Amino acid sequence: MSAGALRATYHASYWVQVGTLQAAAARCTAPRHRHATIAVTDGPDMALMQVRRTALVAQPAARVFALIEAAEDYPAFLPWCRSAHILERSDDVVVARLDLAWHGLHFGFVTRNPKRAPTWMAIELDEGPFRHFKGEWQLTPLAEWGCRVQFSLDYELDAALVGQLAAPLFERATHTLVDAFVRRADELPPSAAPPAPASSSLPATAPNPTPGGPSHE
Repeated sequence: MSAGALRATYHASYWVQVGTLQAAAARCTAPRHRHATIAVTDGPDMALMQVRRTALVAQPAARVFALIEAAEDYPAFLPWCRSAHILERSDDVVVARLDLAWHGLHFGFVTRNPKRAPTWMAIELDEGPFRHFKGEWQLTPLAEWGCRVQFSLDYELDAALVGQLAAPLFERATHTLVDAFVRRADELPPSAAPPAPASSSLPATAPNPTPGGPSHE
């Protein structure tokens, strides 16, 4: 599949509910962008939320992973991210603080994210108003110019710390996250196409005369 076809496949994306995901997938004849969210009641105040997103991106996995890992750049393209700061970074882990804000609501949290570039990064809570928080990014290279991005997150906000009004803010953030990264990746210059194979034709120059061969003078 060409880069253009892969981009077209993404833009023809559709959303399905978890209850019909398998049936919808069986009817599909090409990879699509899928979205499924489950809300499981866990106590009288808040719910355990599960987010599952998949997208095809016409950029190499290494370039998309770099976008995901660079949390300090999130405020430039995530409208609900007011600020972001890297607290620690190494080849194996990145720790970042994110401050979210939307229509007067705001709160912050810190995540510690083990990683294996360019295909995997976990999302683990270090500090913040959650009773449960765990997720991961998985990137599968499809070719030199494309990859499949899979995002999963299970979380439960602590209503005693942030109140009920914070739930819609974080729900918006998680539901638009993958789409925002895809749009950001689309803004990058396209990956270079593989070089054309070398021509097998013989050079146009005449061969050197064989030593000792007959002279044409």
